[in-house]
Amino acid sequence: MNDFADTPFLSYAQNYEDVVVWRALRHVTSGRYVDVGAADPVIDSVTCALYERGWRGVHIEPVPAFAAALRDARPDDVVVECGIGAEPGSAVLSVVEGTGWSTFDTHAAELVRERDRRAIEIQVPIRTLDEVLDSLGLEGQDIHLLKVDVEGFEAAVVEGANLARWRPWVLLIEATEPGSTRLTHDSWEPMVLAAGYRFCLFDGLNRFYVHEDHADLQPLLSYPACTFDAPYEQRHQADLRRQLDESRTEVERREQLIITMRGGFERMTGQHDALVNGQVRWRNAAVDARAAAADQRRGRELAEQEFRAVSDQAERVQAELDALTRTISWRVTAPLRAVRQRRPRRGAPVAELPTVAPVVAEPSDADTSTPTLALQAGGPQADALRQRLSEAALLLRSTQDDHDTSAVASVEGDPFTRFADALAASGAPVLALAWLAHVVATATYPDEDTLRAEGRLLRRLDPRAYTDHLVDLFQDALERGQAKAVGLDPIVDGVVADVTHTAQHDLQTGIQRVVRETCSRWLADDRMVPVWWDYGANVLRRLSDGEV
Repeated sequence: MNDFADTPFLSYAQNYEDVVVWRALRHVTSGRYVDVGAADPVIDSVTCALYERGWRGVHIEPVPAFAAALRDARPDDVVVECGIGAEPGSAVLSVVEGTGWSTFDTHAAELVRERDRRAIEIQVPIRTLDEVLDSLGLEGQDIHLLKVDVEGFEAAVVEGANLARWRPWVLLIEATEPGSTRLTHDSWEPMVLAAGYRFCLFDGLNRFYVHEDHADLQPLLSYPACTFDAPYEQRHQADLRRQLDESRTEVERREQLIITMRGGFERMTGQHDALVNGQVRWRNAAVDARAAAADQRRGRELAEQEFRAVSDQAERVQAELDALTRTISWRVTAPLRAVRQRRPRRGAPVAELPTVAPVVAEPSDADTSTPTLALQAGGPQADALRQRLSEAALLLRSTQDDHDTSAVASVEGDPFTRFADALAASGAPVLALAWLAHVVATATYPDEDTLRAEGRLLRRLDPRAYTDHLVDLFQDALERGQAKAVGLDPIVDGVVADVTHTAQHDLQTGIQRVVRETCSRWLADDRMVPVWWDYGANVLRRLSDGEV
């Protein structure tokens, strides 16, 4: 049995006719079709999707260009280049290039001309469908689908075919005047019904019939493509998705080009090392100053004065980067500007990090090695930020299989530098590192949009420059009153069990009894850590002894 349940059905037909056929005949292994008036092998093709799913068959197409395209695209199919009529002979075919409107019918050809379509007349041979099928040795063979789309010449095709002899399982015949909704089936339907066929569906363009030998398929052919046939989509939708993927790839390529160019500008200035050293001094001063700014304005003013000297050196590099914003590459990657401004979107804030006992660092004595600005600031939130940076750096270093001892922080004791070096040396996925960095800076869990924005920023910036961005995130948390004096509680080599619903209720339903009984056995293993979601604080935390 053909089973493509896990593969979305890609429809090529203009009216989803192939979706209806596949719904009824998907159980047929290696099905056979006969396509009279096949036209293009892909565009608006009823049989292209069936070919991709292992079906094979016969295409009858009088237009030379379409016949050649069918031979190239369907090497396993038979292509018969002729017209089909009520009796053998020849006829004039009005060819409308690049469309499926080519026709032998003079009235249909006149309608085409009325639509300002240019037609070229050619002489082509005419054979009956009986003759073609006989010549291919299909006597006694199953034909699962006979599709007829000949722009007004359908009656002649049916007249020249002994349907009662060949008994195709399903007939799909175009039933309207070319380019209109005017019905034309009265001229040929009586012959179809007389051959033992039952009408199933009119989809606005075609009429579906099933032979009485296969009447069990009639319910499946009685309604057009709908949501219950999902997953399926038309070819143009798939093309749009492919183009979107290609555009994303191009954006990433150009983004990488910008990163490379930015690195070149930094090397050209010769000031990169000086800027990095200045940024290390500024980070420690700015963290303390921005913590104090929540209570007093003077701390922020002093921070801006302290940083101005370093900013003067950075302006030369910024001038080079500004030139990038005027390039085509920058305009193509416009969505990245929001990330470059270091203001990712945030979801609902989380009150505190998951921790057994939040680590609150006591204010330390003034450090004479810190800039004067640091003497005016400080506080538990800033100390907790440094604590989290140190803990996260240690966590990243402990997860490296082959740790490079040369990657020690360039400034001894500076948590920003240690964390930046740990980021640079880590082989963890970028989104995992971005998640950890956001938690360290804000004491909140990022939502999905924020996490992806942080990941893109981490790819663009070198780790030391990225830590400057963490300072901005920390200040944002201060200004919202959400900066917490807490540490991290990493659980390594353990198993976390979320028992939120059971821990919060005294219910004794089956679910609670199973959870309590199971967890009571698991708790014998010290590696099992029960946690529950604190909806008030919007965080996961460990259970207290009483809750356990």
